[in-house]
Parts: sequence; C-alpha cells; structure tokens
Amino acid sequence: MTSSGTLWARLQIPALAAMLPLVRGAARELARQYGLDAQTLPRVELAVEEVLSTLLRVAFDEDERGELAIEIDSTPSLFRLSVRSLGLPFDHSLIPDFDPRASEDELAAGLENGGLSAFLLKQMTNRYRLVNDGRQGCRFELEWFIPGPHIAELDSAPEVSRIAAATAPEPVECVRPLREEEAIGLARLVYRGYGYSYVYDDIYYPDRLIAHHHEGLLKSWVAVTAARRLVGHVALMKAQRDDPAVEWAIAVVDPDWRGLGLMKQLLAAAIEDVQTRGETVMYAHAVTAHPFTLKTARYFGFQPTALLLGYAPASLRFRHISEQLAQRESTFLTVRCMKPLTLQRLYLPARHLEPLQRLFAALGLDPDIESGPGLEPTEERTTFTSRISAAVNVAQLDVTRIGPDVRQAIALERHRLCLEHVDVIDLSVDLADPAAPALIEAAESCGFFMAGLSPMLPKPASLTLQYLNNISVDLGAIRTDGDLSAWISQWVAAEQTRVEGLASGMPS
Repeated sequence: MTSSGTLWARLQIPALAAMLPLVRGAARELARQYGLDAQTLPRVELAVEEVLSTLLRVAFDEDERGELAIEIDSTPSLFRLSVRSLGLPFDHSLIPDFDPRASEDELAAGLENGGLSAFLLKQMTNRYRLVNDGRQGCRFELEWFIPGPHIAELDSAPEVSRIAAATAPEPVECVRPLREEEAIGLARLVYRGYGYSYVYDDIYYPDRLIAHHHEGLLKSWVAVTAARRLVGHVALMKAQRDDPAVEWAIAVVDPDWRGLGLMKQLLAAAIEDVQTRGETVMYAHAVTAHPFTLKTARYFGFQPTALLLGYAPASLRFRHISEQLAQRESTFLTVRCMKPLTLQRLYLPARHLEPLQRLFAALGLDPDIESGPGLEPTEERTTFTSRISAAVNVAQLDVTRIGPDVRQAIALERHRLCLEHVDVIDLSVDLADPAAPALIEAAESCGFFMAGLSPMLPKPASLTLQYLNNISVDLGAIRTDGDLSAWISQWVAAEQTRVEGLASGMPS
C-alpha cells in the first residue's frame, strides 16, 4: 500500500494497451463502492488511463514484455490508486511540456507526444506524485478525497456579530479533547478566526475531521463554555501514524475570547499528551504576519530553526488581526525535542558550518560535524520523491539517493515543477549522508537557498532549501520575536541574495 489504509485490490497486469479497460473499470467500480460521487468517477477513469498510457509509451520498449502493478487502497477520507512500473527508468522529463495557453501548433505537438498527461493528472486528482524508487522502479500515486459535506452546505456560517465591548464574554468552563459530534462546531470556530482561508481545507469538512481522528492522524483540544460553545482549539497533526514528528496546528481562538490565555491552556494540554507518546519532535509553523504564534511557541520552549518563505497563500486571513496579506505568508518552523535526538556524524559545506551549529545549539544539540566537500556520490543514479500540496501550491522534493547526476536530476525536476506553476519548492537534505555537501552545492547552483533545519522532517538531521518560482517575498514585512528569529531572517535573506548572485554569474 502507498500508506496506512485498507488495501482493496492488487492487480498484476502485462504492460499491454488491451489491459486499459480492465484497470479503468476496476478503478471506477471500487471508487464508486467507496463513495466517490458521480462527478468524480470519470476523473478517476481518465487519470488511470493517462498514467497507464504514459507508462506504456515511455517505460517499455516496443518488443519488451513488461508488467505493471496496480494497488487500490483507502482510508475513511481518501481513495488511493498507485501504479508501479519495473520497466525503463522514467521521470517527468520524458513528457514534453504542455501549456494550455500555447499556440495551436504547440498544443498539437504536445498532444501527439503525450505532454497533456501531467497537466491532466493535476486537474483530475486531488493529489498526485511520481516516486522514483531506483531499482524498485517508479510509482505513480493518485489520491481523491472521499466527499463529505462542507460547512457551507451544513450551515450558512454568517458573520458572527461581535459581543458588545462592554459585555464580558461567557466564561470558559474547561479545556478538553474534542468530541466527535462537535466537528461542525470546530469548523464554525475556524470560520470565525480565518473565514474560509485556512490552508488545511479538511477543517471545513466535518466528516473528514472525524475520519482523521479515527485514523490517528489528528487529535484536538477545545476550550468550551458552559453553553458548550467552542471558543478555542489546537490540534496535533501527522501525515502518517508512524511519523516521528507531530505538528501542533489549527490554533484558533474566537475573536471575542482572545487575550484570555486560552491558547496557552490548549497548547499545554497538547504538550502533556505528546509527553506520553512516542514522537521525538513536536513542531509548528509560526506565521509571520503577526508575532503571537511565535511568542506562544517560545513560551513553551519551541525554537525557530528555519524560515519558510511563501509557505501559505496570500489569501490567508487573520480576522481582527490582519484581514488581508500583501504577499504569500511565510512561517518560522519552530521545534521542540520531546525525546533525545540521536544524530550520526553530519556532513555539510564549510561555509554553512557556523549558522547550522547555532541552530543545533538552540535545540540543545552538539552533533559531530565534518565540514568540507564531503564524499563523492556513490549511488548509480539520483532518486527522489516529489509531491505537490495543492492547498498551498508548494512542492516538496525529498532526495532519497544522491548519484553523480544529482545536479541534472534537481534541475530537471525544478523545471517540471515550475511548469506546473507551483509557487515554492522545498528541498530536503539528509545531513547524515556523506554526499550531502554535493547535493547542497548542486541545489544552490540550481537556485535553491538555505531555509534552515527541519529535524525529523523526515530525517533526524534534515535541512531545507527553497526555490521561489517567480514570486517575491518582502522579508522586511516578516514579524519576528526574539534574537534567534531575527537572525534567521537576516541569514536567509543573505543566502537568498548570495544564491541569486551565483545564478547570475556574480561572485559570492
């Protein structure tokens, strides 16, 4: 299976066009049985056909008798389909570029050569990614959300009238875990704090929230009044149940109950819970349009370790704080080690030694670091996973093996992602890999610049670099709190300028 869920079907088929109707029909029927609506079923069929047709065209020679493996699995909130090929090595560079705004001749050439496939996959799925597994072949993963009612369909969610300034808000009776029947109340609370702009779209679908709670991917605490009104919330979130890091997020307090210390009470409850669990790291994305989240994080011992520029769309709103953002919202990644973090020897270029030592020290860590060019890549070929988060239009690129072709591999994937019009690409580097300096040098030559440390995301000593695709971020508008966040902001700005100089041929 692609991730935790119920495996519904596994098909092993010969790589023949004649098998398309079988796979397409099986995917449609299982999608229907699991609850995808009638409007989505044709999209499932089209996406499956595009993936299989693409693999048949580029992953096998004409006289080769290859095989494809298809797995279909599900969770209460997602329907997933993956297709694995053990044929010729394949990545998106083998698909011609396709731009619907191109000329008629260019469109015709793109259609003839299969350039429409990647474009259609993005349109026909909620999420898709291509995973290069090296000797294990390549794998397409397609995902669709199981439909559930949006808050707007359950309730008109009108603007909540402000309580008169002279009237004190109703006292909060307790802070406790969210109850299943309160999912709609939580969606209403988030609406009061963010409107419909919150980047975690599932928060507006009560059925999805309930499913994520059952899957162990989400656990919530709420502040509740005697009248059972939800006026504050914070959640622990994970992408997979066995992830070693857990995020505290969806932090919201009803505007009429702000200033009462509710967020500290909610976060204290969440931290107490994590102390009884198995995660090594707890983290949060502290927005920079205002300093309040960062202040709260620092109060509880979280340290900023990275600045992620353009992390969220400019459509994000903070009601009664910052109604309209002037640019994409940047966040400080703030981290707290909940258990001892065991680090191997780390490898990084000498020029980055001092700033990264400062970030490790902020977490109470003093790893053994070898600075310099590192070892030459020993893998035959660079492999990576690449995925796009449509909600924020950010791509995540994780290099799993570093080969001598690392610069070319990064450049090609960056080019592909830019053609998909993502705004930001985040690149993760495992500093425990002796070839990490070569990867960092290759990434910087492709325009990626330092963002900072991201421990356990996914590796114990992960480093994040960023690439901005035709967007600009005014770092002067970023709100900091404390010396460390101010220094990180200055360091990232300097690194961005230095890398831009490298790209333009200027001396560093």
